[in-house]
Parts: sequence; structure tokens; C-alpha cells
Amino acid sequence: YTKECVLAATEAKSQRFLSMGTGRAEMEIELAQNLLSSGLTDFHIDCLEIAPRLCEAGQQLARQKAVDSYVTFVQADLNTWNPQAERSYAVVIANDILHHVVSLEALLDNVLRVLAPAGKLVTRDMIGRNGHLCWPEVRIIVDQLWSLLPQRCTFDQESQQFCETYPDR
Repeated sequence: YTKECVLAATEAKSQRFLSMGTGRAEMEIELAQNLLSSGLTDFHIDCLEIAPRLCEAGQQLARQKAVDSYVTFVQADLNTWNPQAERSYAVVIANDILHHVVSLEALLDNVLRVLAPAGKLVTRDMIGRNGHLCWPEVRIIVDQLWSLLPQRCTFDQESQQFCETYPDR
């Protein structure tokens, strides 16, 4: 995600990021460090997190890593989040959080509202009922989408090989 976000940031006019459900924001803090080491300094990352103690822990970690001026924590429940309409983001990140959202359609509508015109949604999440085992009706869709992926996106870490079909287990 970090490499994709760096690339998206360098292509975007607005170098503002939004990350949803960040926890302590370890990934976002690493992203800030990578952006800085890439020579980018005109950026900001807003971190949405529901738990106040995780926002506080993230702020402390950002201070320790000297990126606190680039990272802001906002306490928000993604199920009821109402974003500021005047703010837009080059990249919105949803890292292992969407499966926790009850009102997914409403959240994604809000994401569309805040994405800059050429903005990108970068996401990774689980899609199954038990680990990575798909529900039967979902498997049909996953198989259709899997066939559209470039080979580089079909690498299975467990088997250490590229897979022609989704490794349903």
C-alpha cells in the first residue's frame, strides 16, 4: 500500500490522504516516513479511528517517529461518519477495516464525496466467512474478478506461487 500511495500522491494535485480505521496508525506513520524519505513534504494524512485510546497511542507514536506534523487523528465511527465536504483526498486507504462496517454502501458514498477527481481508493480486506473461504454466492463473483487480475496480483503467500484461481481455503 505504501508504494501505491506514494505513486498516487506524486501524481495528484492534492497530497492529502485519508486512512479509515487506523488503530495506532503504524502503517500510516510508515507511509509518512516513506513519503518524507522520497522527498515529499507537502502532504498530510488524516487517520479515522473509533477508539480514543488508539488515537492517543497513535499520536504518541507519531511524535516518537517525528511525523506528528503530517498525521492527524480524528475519532470517528465509520458507520456514522459524515466527512467535511470541503476537504478532498488524493488517496483514501481502507486497510483491513471494511469487514467491520455495517453500512458499507453509506461509507463508500462518503468516500466518493471526499475523493479528489483523480483520487484513488486503496483497500485490502478479507472477503470470506472463515479466513479466506468464500461464501458460495461470493465465490462466483470472486472467480469472475480473479480472472481479470494481472498475474502479479495472483501470488499466494501460503503456497508461494501464482494461482490461476482464487485459493479458497
